[in-house]
Amino acid sequence: MLDDAETRLALFRMYGRYVRRWNDIEPGIHQVHGAKVLAADGRFVLHGRPDSRSHWILEIVFARGFRVFHPCSMGRNAMRSTADMRGVHLHWSGSGRQAFGHWMSAEQAPRSRWPARWAGRWCART
Repeated sequence: MLDDAETRLALFRMYGRYVRRWNDIEPGIHQVHGAKVLAADGRFVLHGRPDSRSHWILEIVFARGFRVFHPCSMGRNAMRSTADMRGVHLHWSGSGRQAFGHWMSAEQAPRSRWPARWAGRWCART
């Protein structure tokens, strides 16, 4: 169980970025920085497999569930605060714990606020 406030805040921000991409219907939305998003009820689950001998699974259990904005909509509600996380669990095998730490560092690294598909268009205009 990951209980420290700093990790919860980092995961809250990561989830917010994922939801914005999901709602904007960007390509590759079923991944967060290389980790696959798995379908689950009432929770957000990521699976990372950096190599054949290790893997990690991050499970964020929601206090309110994972609901659609409107019927027939694929948009998802974002958590309003870290209090909306009932629990955060990390399961791993092999060196998965260290791989998760590397993934968190890479996922939090500063990046452009523009989607990659727009990068060429903005460069061409300047």
